[in-house]
Amino acid sequence: QNYRHIYAMKSNDNGNSWTQPVNLTPDVQQIGYEAVYPNITPKVNDRIRLTYMRDLEPGLAVTGEDPYVVNQIMYLDVDTLLTSDLGISESIVLDHSLQLFPNPSSLENVTLTLQTAVASEVKISLIDLKGNQLQAIHGGSLLEGSHSFTIDTHDLKAGTYLVKITTNQGTLSKELMVIR
Repeated sequence: QNYRHIYAMKSNDNGNSWTQPVNLTPDVQQIGYEAVYPNITPKVNDRIRLTYMRDLEPGLAVTGEDPYVVNQIMYLDVDTLLTSDLGISESIVLDHSLQLFPNPSSLENVTLTLQTAVASEVKISLIDLKGNQLQAIHGGSLLEGSHSFTIDTHDLKAGTYLVKITTNQGTLSKELMVIR
């Protein structure tokens, strides 16, 4: 299979000449993944910030040719110097294995399950739509793996709330609906 990666080049003379391409998504764990659907921030200063999907099992799962796996949304923050030895470490900001159950919920508690691919400092909080923090769910280090947290919803009115997950790589918010 052809394992796709994301490359960057830079020009110091308004596009008249370019550096050699530099692989921004090296397969540092040697697992043969693809990096697809890149999205870069529109403003680039001294850092290139982009997200992409890391396809852990490239192929055709829908035809049965390859197994089904949950892909991950990755975040990269790279210096614009684009040296050939970038020393990039990928960090998961968004992961399809982030789940709130039940959601919507009429129960007193909701379970948040978070799958992390790397150890990281993580802050998890429940906020209302005005941005007010209602609960601090977790604050501290998480090792690689699956983690479960209980969100107490018994005092919440019916409505929409956000579970906010913050790491040093970025922030993710997921909607939680409470029904009564």
